[in-house]
Amino acid sequence: KEVKYGDGEGRALERMATIYLNRGEKTRAKSLVENAMEVLSVSQDKKTLGHTRVTAAQIYLSLDNPLWALKQLDAAMKDFSSTSVTDNEEAARAMLLAAELAVRADQMKEAVKFYRAAAVYFGQCGNHAMEVNLHNTVSG
Repeated sequence: KEVKYGDGEGRALERMATIYLNRGEKTRAKSLVENAMEVLSVSQDKKTLGHTRVTAAQIYLSLDNPLWALKQLDAAMKDFSSTSVTDNEEAARAMLLAAELAVRADQMKEAVKFYRAAAVYFGQCGNHAMEVNLHNTVSG
């Protein structure tokens, strides 16, 4: 904060939110990720903002708020599509979250499509274990 480097502050807040989510402290994680999105909203780094929105979607999903999770995923996909650099791993994470939302909404056909897309993205970023695991999940 003191050196006025918003991108770094936003990334740090997002990473802290992920740690708190992994520890089960969902309310604290939500607060941190919302602060990160606020800091990054004025940034030119849309890839980092998209990554933060995917983390926010995970947090909202863990808090049983699928509507806000879906809104964050939609905004993240817009952020990713507005950049010239694609992040296949991040796209795969977003597809997995979308699949989970579709399963919760009992939309199995859409969930299968999202799982397949996630498998393709994982394959493109070299995570073949996740790719095979998702293909097995879909075929099962």
